Amino acid sequence: NIAEKLNDITAPGFVRFDAPLPSLGVSSDLVQTELQKMGGVMEVPADRAKKFGGPVKYFSRKQPYIIKQAGMDAEKQIVLKNEAARKNKHLRSVITRRLIHCTQCNKITMARFDAPPFL
Repeated sequence: NIAEKLNDITAPGFVRFDAPLPSLGVSSDLVQTELQKMGGVMEVPADRAKKFGGPVKYFSRKQPYIIKQAGMDAEKQIVLKNEAARKNKHLRSVITRRLIHCTQCNKITMARFDAPPFL
């Protein structure tokens, strides 16, 4: 969760063969990203689980719906965070400059999966 943000790069240059080589360098700042996780706990009363054939069968019937909703919630968070970043004036100008100079831009593809009905 720690990365470097490059500020300035001093690249090599051409010099005479008998001249000393110039110094090279990269200046950067350390940036830290807060990691997050997605998860949850699901419980079922023992008598209900027994009626459905045990906890494994009970939860396996619920799993497609939970995964579907989790995917939609994660997608929504990603889109909302990216939208909030675009509203920042500095980032908006950086994004605009990158879009002007790029010839092939990345695209976000969103898909929605329908879970099968209860069996």
